[in-house]
Amino acid sequence: MDRWWDEFVSALSSGEWAAVLLQGLITGSAAIAVAFWILRRQLAADQKLAKDERVEAQRIVQAEKFAAAGASIGRILIQIALSVRDLSNRDLGALLRSTSKPLDIDLSNTAKVEAAIYFPSFNQHVAVARLRERDVLWVVGRNVLASNAALTDEAIGHALRQALAPAQNDLRTIGNELIRWSGEGNLPDCLAVVKSVEPLPTTLQAKTPARNEWKQKAAVSMEAAAKTKLPRSTEAVPV
Repeated sequence: MDRWWDEFVSALSSGEWAAVLLQGLITGSAAIAVAFWILRRQLAADQKLAKDERVEAQRIVQAEKFAAAGASIGRILIQIALSVRDLSNRDLGALLRSTSKPLDIDLSNTAKVEAAIYFPSFNQHVAVARLRERDVLWVVGRNVLASNAALTDEAIGHALRQALAPAQNDLRTIGNELIRWSGEGNLPDCLAVVKSVEPLPTTLQAKTPARNEWKQKAAVSMEAAAKTKLPRSTEAVPV
């Protein structure tokens, strides 16, 4: 027993044993430090991955929400664009004569309200400009009727349909693009569709001479188109 203890004390007091022990402690500490560093890096990577996944999930949910809202607005715009398609010119003229606003004005307002919920800047969208243009053309048509009692329902209906066509076509195009929209990026504005027609001046110009001039041109054009559909008067043939 004493011999074993003496050997242990001798080894403990030797420099070689102490060096081995110290090396073991240093190696163990280094291994623990490396393991801790790897663990921290892995934890940080896992946290970043989880954050990225949350951000991506939120992006997908938001895109799906916007896409659904855009499609809903698009369907309303198409419904408005096709609202007079099945009316004859005579029926359209009679409707203009009897109503101060288009019958689909509620649909138009629904589209604007629904869009404002999801797209705060929709009021500047070209679709809104086209909806307003339709409303203005309806008023212009009624003014043309009031100024020329000779215009028939058939004639003014033909003229109004012709005047509405550019805005209706644009609304249909915009509606289709909104239905196809993925919900990512900016809301499609389809500015390219407003090429061949001089659109109604924007709301920023609503009270300027530019808007009044536009309405005057529209009235002249509409009355001229209506007159082409009036019955030809027969002239008396001398005997």
